[in-house]
Amino acid sequence: MKNRKFSNIEFQVNSTIKSSCSFQELQKLNSEMVDFFKGRVLTELIITGEISQDSTRSFYQEILAKN
Repeated sequence: MKNRKFSNIEFQVNSTIKSSCSFQELQKLNSEMVDFFKGRVLTELIITGEISQDSTRSFYQEILAKN
């Protein structure tokens, strides 16, 4: 049961990222940055129960600015 729930959350996080950023944008991130990005989206999802495209884009911009 826990694995199924985690899979659903992981799917939601991945879907949110894919709908918020283009493939070309995501290619700019290395695997460590992608993991950090997923973590930020997951944290926001857990805290608020939902996540907006605007906040996802701001996380993406923040990650790029740090590098």
